Amino acid sequence: MKVKMLKKKKTEGVKKNAKKKRTYKKKRTYKKKRTYKKGGGSNKLSGIIVPTDDESIFESYLTILVNLLGVQDIYKIIAQPIKVISIPEIYCNTPWFYKNIPDKPEKFIYYCCKDEDINESECEPISTHYKLIDYETFGRSNTLKARITDPYHFYQIPGSHGFCQMFAKFIADNNIKDFNEDKTKKGYQENTFICLQKTLKLIQENQDIYNAMKEGFNEDLTNEHFRKENGITKDITFERFMEDLYIFKLEDVKEYIDYWLKKNAQDEM
Repeated sequence: MKVKMLKKKKTEGVKKNAKKKRTYKKKRTYKKKRTYKKGGGSNKLSGIIVPTDDESIFESYLTILVNLLGVQDIYKIIAQPIKVISIPEIYCNTPWFYKNIPDKPEKFIYYCCKDEDINESECEPISTHYKLIDYETFGRSNTLKARITDPYHFYQIPGSHGFCQMFAKFIADNNIKDFNEDKTKKGYQENTFICLQKTLKLIQENQDIYNAMKEGFNEDLTNEHFRKENGITKDITFERFMEDLYIFKLEDVKEYIDYWLKKNAQDEM
């Protein structure tokens, strides 16, 4: 699956759509938003979004959702109170040696970026894969030792695009008891579906996230290239997009999982 994140540069599997970095102001008052139920009041997708590049219909929707979740400003709201840190490539495998990280034992989520941007507060990402750094005690002296937790090693198909930032978020929050620990087709399928449900719940319950994503979604719709790349055939509202996402069932994720398992098998040959 193709996704874009953070600085709108083409990164790991990004769909082409260069746009300006978004900024969002926190609003003091909100209109009461719509409450969605599973199925969105309907059992049928709107039909406004159609698959592109031989992807499944689930992947078509997931691409758009993940694009929004990965916008720098939105993801920082999502990750709160966990900080999201950009780490230069030279420290990608040893982020605890980088000077601009939180003091121990504060955990943080990080992504890797190009070394030449080392002096910038936000550097260009090499990829959009997120990992978690936390600390465990080591030895009789209870020395704090940094530990990298990679969603690929637990709940997400290695190398796949989509939801890594949300898996990192839920792992950081220790909100993982409903994930399947089996590294099997069934396990990955369940985890992707569960991650979708947890993400929708998070969006629905947090007004700042909801409003920022709605604003970003509406901005994206003004870009004809974005609409074409993502198979958006007619006008669609953020509310209708959310309703469609609630319609997907566990079996709808199967084709997406099959694709990545097949791709991994081919890459290993």
